[in-house]
Amino acid sequence: MAAKRYPLARVPQLLFGPRRDPIGWLEALAREGDLVKIQFPSAPVYYAFHPEIIRECLVTQQSSFQKGRGIQRLRLILGESALTVEGEKHVERRRSLQPLFRQERLNDYAHVIIERAYETTSCWRDAETIDIANEMTRLTIAIASQVFLGLRLNADEIASVSIALSQVVDMFGVLMLPWGDNFLRLPLPSVKRFFAARDTLRSLARRAHSHLYTDIGDGNDNGEFAIDELVTLLIAGHETTALMLTWAIYLLAQHPAVLEKARCHIERQQTLEQSPSETLARVPFLRAILAETLRLYPPVWGIGRRANAQVIFDGEIIPEGAFVTLSPWITHRDARFYPAPVSFCPERWENRNPSTYAYIPFGGGARRCIGENFAWMEGELILATLLPRWNFKLVSSPPDVKPGFTLRPRSPILVRVTQRSK
Repeated sequence: MAAKRYPLARVPQLLFGPRRDPIGWLEALAREGDLVKIQFPSAPVYYAFHPEIIRECLVTQQSSFQKGRGIQRLRLILGESALTVEGEKHVERRRSLQPLFRQERLNDYAHVIIERAYETTSCWRDAETIDIANEMTRLTIAIASQVFLGLRLNADEIASVSIALSQVVDMFGVLMLPWGDNFLRLPLPSVKRFFAARDTLRSLARRAHSHLYTDIGDGNDNGEFAIDELVTLLIAGHETTALMLTWAIYLLAQHPAVLEKARCHIERQQTLEQSPSETLARVPFLRAILAETLRLYPPVWGIGRRANAQVIFDGEIIPEGAFVTLSPWITHRDARFYPAPVSFCPERWENRNPSTYAYIPFGGGARRCIGENFAWMEGELILATLLPRWNFKLVSSPPDVKPGFTLRPRSPILVRVTQRSK
């Protein structure tokens, strides 16, 4: 598969154009072909959109790639966590986290998820208008803090952590830029807020119950490794699910027939609190809704890798030092793999599965998200708790996407919630 050469002279406003509208930039490149090369002065950059190329990068030849420079800079926040380290150290870190995601642990987490979902919605008022992104963020922070850190935060603490997380995640986008590390040396108010927010999150991690340190520590450090992992779990453990639920409710509010179908499936079950996992197994349509949401609005919309050795993609030589960018947003909306690709159609997941690497909301290969099963379960349980009790009506204009470190809505998603009669 020969790469389509995209002339450097055609790159619009090289320093600012792609960053102003990165989604539009990727869509324009995807129209050129499945593998597009731009020869920048420092190194070539390849944009890969076909599932087979994605498989080569993430699985078949994964040892020839490492995460990009931006991810390495995240060590300012996440330290040497499983998300930021490479090679054998990554394997060790990932292995140390596995006890947190065993099935027996997930079963324990299920009851926490349901309880916190009830608590959150008990504050809603009939016919009230809420910012659904804000509500889902606070809910998933409460859950992540309790299941991963062992801390049951109150409303004020959740609000404080929410602000800190937002300030840290907003800075992630800056860290990804070529000059991002230099920006953090500037004595700007935003930089000071960022470091204060980072300290807030690490202080919270230090409060975590000691048994969690035992689970994920290696016994050879002073606890900083455990703090690195707990901060990462707090950020990643809430951000992905909060966005998945935000976009899911946004879509359901516009598709009442889908909402009613899901609600009917849920209401046939009477055992959610007693047997969460068995109940979810009997309501597969909830997973279909979330799968379709993640197809249309993948929280991680771009994945970057850098070649640490020369590799060959179907005859195309990728030199050492080259960058490769993958995009779930593009591949998930490719009409070759998904009929009516921009339509919200959960039913498409009832009868077929796409090519494995045509669907990568949680990445792939050895670095596939370790918390994937937790995210699915959390999303399904929260929908199973909310949908039978509340109706949702979108009252704001459809938001544009804001592609930063994750795919957030650019403006508040305002939803009027009305309580259903029992």
